[in-house]
Amino acid sequence: MDRDSPDPKFMSIGELHAAVRVSALLPCAIKDAAREAREALPESTRNRLKHTTTLNHIVKGLGVAPGFAEYESTYSAKLLPFMQSYRLEEQKSLLATQADRLVRLSYRQIADRMFASSLPQPKRIFTGTGVDYWTLLKAAAGCADMKVCALGDEKTTTPYDQARTTEINPTIPPFRYFVRAKNGVLELLSTIQFCNLIGDQLCDYGTDPTDSRLVATLYQLNTSSAAQIRAGLRIFRDLIAGLDSGWMTVVPFSQNLVFLSDSQGGYDFVFRNLRDMPHDPASVGKSLPDSRTIAPSVDERFETWLYFHYTGWKERDQDDAELAFYEAGGTLATYPGSSAILREYLNRQGRGASAASPCEFCGSRAGKGTRRLTPLITIKEFRHFLNANPDYRAHRRNPADGDPWYEANTDSDDKLPASVTWYDAKAYAEWVNQDPHREVRLPTESEYREFFSDYIPSHISVEDVAVAHARRLCDFIGPDGKVYDDHPPYMPNERFAELRIRYRLPLPLRDGPDGTNLMQSPYFGEWLEAEGAAINGLFFCAQGMTGTAHETVVSPLAARFAPGSTGKYKSMKIGFRLALLD
Repeated sequence: MDRDSPDPKFMSIGELHAAVRVSALLPCAIKDAAREAREALPESTRNRLKHTTTLNHIVKGLGVAPGFAEYESTYSAKLLPFMQSYRLEEQKSLLATQADRLVRLSYRQIADRMFASSLPQPKRIFTGTGVDYWTLLKAAAGCADMKVCALGDEKTTTPYDQARTTEINPTIPPFRYFVRAKNGVLELLSTIQFCNLIGDQLCDYGTDPTDSRLVATLYQLNTSSAAQIRAGLRIFRDLIAGLDSGWMTVVPFSQNLVFLSDSQGGYDFVFRNLRDMPHDPASVGKSLPDSRTIAPSVDERFETWLYFHYTGWKERDQDDAELAFYEAGGTLATYPGSSAILREYLNRQGRGASAASPCEFCGSRAGKGTRRLTPLITIKEFRHFLNANPDYRAHRRNPADGDPWYEANTDSDDKLPASVTWYDAKAYAEWVNQDPHREVRLPTESEYREFFSDYIPSHISVEDVAVAHARRLCDFIGPDGKVYDDHPPYMPNERFAELRIRYRLPLPLRDGPDGTNLMQSPYFGEWLEAEGAAINGLFFCAQGMTGTAHETVVSPLAARFAPGSTGKYKSMKIGFRLALLD
């Protein structure tokens, strides 16, 4: 990376899952940032994020002015004179590059330490700019109480006074050397574990930090190894403390904006809740371009929340999560990934996503074991989902590929169970699934059967099937108000689309466990997690195989329904409920 080019910094707008790249503080640069952020959004979302709103969000996030109208005058009257007084003349990257190698920090790490740690701001931070391993070796060679030794020599068994020093040869890789002090050894390969801002080894408060404030991000160490690492970290800290290069002065401007200065006119800045990379909108579940879109994974949802809504000290939380994982008996063989570890840690801490589910029914669930099922989702609840997600409603699959939702949901009572396609049910589950500390989705067949195990018939006779099919669940109503006594005769698709299908009342609803309900009719099915899998709540077989349930109970996975159907073309309705995994 070109050191004269500032590293990217992003500010998130959590409500709309938008990210603004804040590369400079000039008013014209803020305008450009707002324009680029809006252009990167889908058109429907862009219309909700006005240009003025974006401008105001940026400057408020910087803590410079309450709105952009005030920012331009504040920049000229306060911010620019402040920068001039501290000789903040040329913006450039003040982080170490690949060529420096010794310390690799990100602006996110610095911003979190400044604004999210609750620790006092240091006077200086060691970013390692212009410092490499050779610099460290030369510094050690110049210290009276340290020796540079060749790798392969005895590190600790030989008394310090008898340890042989080695002349530094630039043609030999630096990792072939180590630094010896009276109280320990520093191996250069271990310095990468010292490059964090959890401890104070890279911070200058004007006093030497205690050993307890020197932190290495290494885990599963025995007592002896931990002591060796701590001794090496002390040597590392002593060496960089004596360097003139690599240290950046911290210059606070506001509670949300802090400058870094190289004391030679170069500067850069960090701000509260800074993100050092853009967010991929493809992984955001707010806008669905197509009803076939499958819900993102738990990790994807968590990363989205982490980017847009988390305001904690990520580096510290990640380290605590790793420590807790190994202390609980975790091993490298069972390591599930840093994202999963952090998610579970925040969950146990009672922190993280605090947003309530977007619909009231989610607060009332019945439980059995570790899984809970909601009652059947109603027309009102699904209509609320459509109103809250205009993008999904606009891009929902057209009638040629799937049944229109309104044709199957024209009942006057909107508290009746909704009839939807499998794609609709999946999209609804994704919308509800905003809390990364839990998993909400459609139930699997085994979960459904386990939950309603007391309602599964032990025997199904020919008479049972015949009687059940004689009790129709729905009526077809024509545009002229005509009510068909049975399934309508064959007609062109255009005419069939004009017919509405409505429930006959009263419904054959049965109270399920702990407040749930169960529609027991061969004409009503429920969508399950697997694509096209619809189960019947009377015979507990595949929805399309109710007529032969007396012969064999066919699994919904073996005889799947058309996922784009609401059941209308077979005089049926297919609804759904959600499963919550605690």
